Parts: sequence; structure tokens; C-alpha cells
Amino acid sequence: MPKSSKPKYRRKIDFLHSFLEKRDMPPLYKEIENLLTKKIIFRTTVELKEQSGGPFCIHDFPSYLKATVNQNGKSWKLNIIDTYKGSTILLKNYTGLKDYLEQNFSAKKRSQFRTYEKRLETAFNVEYKTYYGEITEKEFTTIFDEFLKMITRRFSQKGMENDDLKRWSVYKEIAFPLINKKEAVLFVIFHDKKPISICMNIIYDKIIYGYIRSYDIDYSKFYLGFIDFIKQLEWYFKHDFEIFDLLKGQYEYKMKWADGSYCFQKHIIYNPKSLSGFIKGMFLSTWIMSFYNVVRLLKRLKFDLLFHKLMDYKRLISAYFSKQKSQNERMVIYPYIESNINEILIPIRLDDPEYDFLRKTVYDFLYANQESLDHIKIVKLSSSPKSFIIKSKKKSHRIAFEI
Repeated sequence: MPKSSKPKYRRKIDFLHSFLEKRDMPPLYKEIENLLTKKIIFRTTVELKEQSGGPFCIHDFPSYLKATVNQNGKSWKLNIIDTYKGSTILLKNYTGLKDYLEQNFSAKKRSQFRTYEKRLETAFNVEYKTYYGEITEKEFTTIFDEFLKMITRRFSQKGMENDDLKRWSVYKEIAFPLINKKEAVLFVIFHDKKPISICMNIIYDKIIYGYIRSYDIDYSKFYLGFIDFIKQLEWYFKHDFEIFDLLKGQYEYKMKWADGSYCFQKHIIYNPKSLSGFIKGMFLSTWIMSFYNVVRLLKRLKFDLLFHKLMDYKRLISAYFSKQKSQNERMVIYPYIESNINEILIPIRLDDPEYDFLRKTVYDFLYANQESLDHIKIVKLSSSPKSFIIKSKKKSHRIAFEI
């Protein structure tokens, strides 16, 4: 018998990966409506030609989207199960960045945001750059290589695994064409042409999806996350985007910035007129619903908080023993007063890999004292190779590594 020409669709589908990254959604849905903007953002005339009765399981479907199943002559049934929380900023509800900040943050907090930006620009020669519709392959490769280093180093410091690293090859493959097609946007903060903060978000219609972001932890004192976020919002308002979807994850920065929330959903699609489809569809729906009911019960009993505390303790213990193994020295910083006129001071450069370990300490000094990197000198003492001095017009500090 000849083989059927009917296509076979994957039974388990990550909606965000298919819909946003690949722009290749199997015709399980006839159309998708954005309930927040009252717009149809997806429609297909392709027929669903699956031979069996399913079931299909689509996960990570945002509840602010409404899907209509592609029936194609069959009585396909859609079971919807709420899973995890997501968060949004409804950009369309504000006249611009100023309006958003005034409605969501106090005058004191807005003043702090301006202080963060001012101190960063005082300390370094910075440039804010947005890549949208055009990026060269050379620029892209350079930025994404730094991006990977940032994420790896940051999560290594925190003693945590990061799911983005597992999918890094996918991100690198999809990002370049998406940026050049205006289906993604890349925000970068540079210090002297070196990326120190990077964020890549995906775009669909007038929705921005917050995807991956990181920063150089040497600059952590400067609140790069806040500065980057405000620059993003400014750009979104300027380009008339309507929704900023921060996706899942109960991160502190999301709780501070979001003004709305929604549920991610699992969609179980099956044909109830098919006996096997009905049994499999109902079993899968019941099992998934039971699982998330247990998850919600545990959250009400605060088990999630206990779990996170245990993980925090585990990371602290791991970091402590890792530090004990790597070094027995401790760094101390105190004011420096020149007393020995015969002391030989040897200038050093922070961009020398040999002195990478000093970078964060020097940058913290710049933030605390509102100094510019261009206006300080860093030297080491000839008589004490484990001692360094940060010299500025205002004050000087000595950094020493002691046992």
C-alpha cells in the first residue's frame, strides 16, 4: 500500500518556541486573538490533517491569547489547564515612559533611577545601542560571544544552573535572522566598545517578549538591570508597542516593573469521537490538572518558599566551600596616605587579564565616590606585590590581600 501523504504533527509542542522562535505553528489553531488588544494575530487556512484523534499537548500558551481550534470536519475538543503565572506591562495604557514611571514608582524611586544612570555615565564612557532590523554578522558574533560569557560567569557566581545555557545554540541560531527581520530586538550597553549589559527580546505583532538578558557582574554596583530596563521601555513607547510580556518566573525585577499578570496554560487537543483519542485526551488532561492542583496546594502551604530557602542555603554553603578551596586570602580596603617617599609605585592596567580580580573592586570605588575611570590611577607597591592603590583627585584607597 502506498504511504499516506498526510503530515504527522508533533504531539508535544512548546508554544513559545514554535510561535515566536520558529514562526512555524502547526495548524492546530484556526486563529489566535489577543484579548488585550482585541486583534487577531494569527490565522491559517491550512487544514489539520492528523489521522488519529490526538491528543496534542501545547504548553506555555499565554491566557491573554484566545485560540480557536482548527476543526477541519472533526469535533476536536480543547481542554485548557492553568499552570504558572506570567507578568506583563500594558504599554498601551500609558502615554509614554514618564507616565509609566510616575504611575508605578514614587518620586524618590524615580530619582534613584536617574542617579544610577548618572553614576554609570560619570564612571565610564558608555554607549547605548539598539539593534533592530540591521546587525552585521561580525557585530552579532562579538556580542553573543560576550553574552554567553556574562551568563556563564553570573550563574557560576550564584552557584545556579541556567536553562538558557542549555538552549544557547538555539538562541544563537535564531537571533541573527530574527533581528534583521525586525522580529527581535537586541539592547546593548557598551563601555569603551565592550558590552557590559545585553538583552535580546522577541517581537510578535505589537508584543515584546522578554527573552534573555544578562550583565557583566564586575559592574553590578551600577544597577545595570534598572538602567537597561528603562532604556528598553523608552524604545518600546517610541515605537508604539502595546504589551511587554515578561514571561514566567517570580523574579524580583519582574514584580517591581509589572503592572499585570496572567496564567500560562496547557492546551490538550483531542478528538472525542475517536475512542483512543478520547481516552488519551481525558487521561492526559486529568493527570496534568491533578499535578498543578497539587502544585497550587503546596504553594498555599508555603512549601515553595521553604524550597527556595533550602536552595539558597545550599548555594551559600557551596559558595563558601568553593571559596575556601580556591583561596585562603581575604581582601581588605582602607584609606591610603602616602608616607614612604621612597616607595616605588608601578602603574597597572585594568584591561590586563592578570588584574581581572581587581576590576569589580575598582568599579565599586568609582560608584561610591562618583569618580571617572579616566581620572584615577591604579598602581601596585614594589615592596608589597599583593597591595594595590587606587589614586584619585579626591582620595586614595589601598587594596591588600592578606592571609
